[in-house]
Amino acid sequence: MGKDRADIYDDIAKLERNKELNEFLGDKIKVKPASEPSDIIWENRKLSKKLRTTRKGFTALILVAVLSASFTIIFLGSKKT
Repeated sequence: MGKDRADIYDDIAKLERNKELNEFLGDKIKVKPASEPSDIIWENRKLSKKLRTTRKGFTALILVAVLSASFTIIFLGSKKT
């Protein structure tokens, strides 16, 4: 459905009176079909479940540390005022 609309847009943009439709933010618009999902290389596919879980835990730990530091700074700043 989206590709059909893009093809129609491309056909309209190619007409002589619609040359301003050929560019977006200074770059030429190129309409081409999307890749098949089976062609996509999944970068994390090779990682084991244990390694993914470890990375999620590490990310959560960093997130908690940053949020705690932010809370502390805001709390101390509001306490002083």
